[in-house]
Amino acid sequence: RVRLGVLGEESVACLAARVRCISWARMRSESVRIADTTELRIEAYGVAFRVAVDDPALLEAVVATLPPGWVPYDQPGQLTRFSLSTLDGTAYQVARDEAPVGPPVELEAAIGRLDACLWMEVARRAPGRAFIHAGCVALNDRALVLPGSSFSGKTTLVRALIGQGATYFSDEYAVLDDEGLVHPYPKPLSIRSAEAGSTAFPARSTET
Repeated sequence: RVRLGVLGEESVACLAARVRCISWARMRSESVRIADTTELRIEAYGVAFRVAVDDPALLEAVVATLPPGWVPYDQPGQLTRFSLSTLDGTAYQVARDEAPVGPPVELEAAIGRLDACLWMEVARRAPGRAFIHAGCVALNDRALVLPGSSFSGKTTLVRALIGQGATYFSDEYAVLDDEGLVHPYPKPLSIRSAEAGSTAFPARSTET
């Protein structure tokens, strides 16, 4: 059910699989103030966790980092807790279950670090899913998966394919289930450079 091919001179590995589109639940932000902390309990790809900030003004930026298709999680029980806290208004600390993840950094870098922590948590724990660092589009009921490291041109290639009529799935991760089918991870397209940071473009995804 999966075919392996080669694309372009750089021999980028491609996987072709039947596409099954999953319906994304409407993204909602339901926050609960706990003491001086605003916290979200959410689930994405079958993985539940908490995300907290010590300044409610940070919540909007944090919500933008949450995995696509997340929904509020209201079941009881202990969950892994990720947090973003400000130290002096200029430096920010990301933590996982109160353990610091790297040193304090500026807000943009901290948001990027939190984003990486969240997708790693989901990728590591998602039941029946394999996450591949890759661009992904749908063409004629097939998924084209374009693995590559950061700054290797995945987003540029994905945008070009969209311009030729492909349906956007992701420019970061292809999500394969245990049947070999590909699911979207539709975060906004982002053209990045080491010097200039990133420029985001609206995400398009299929919905059934």
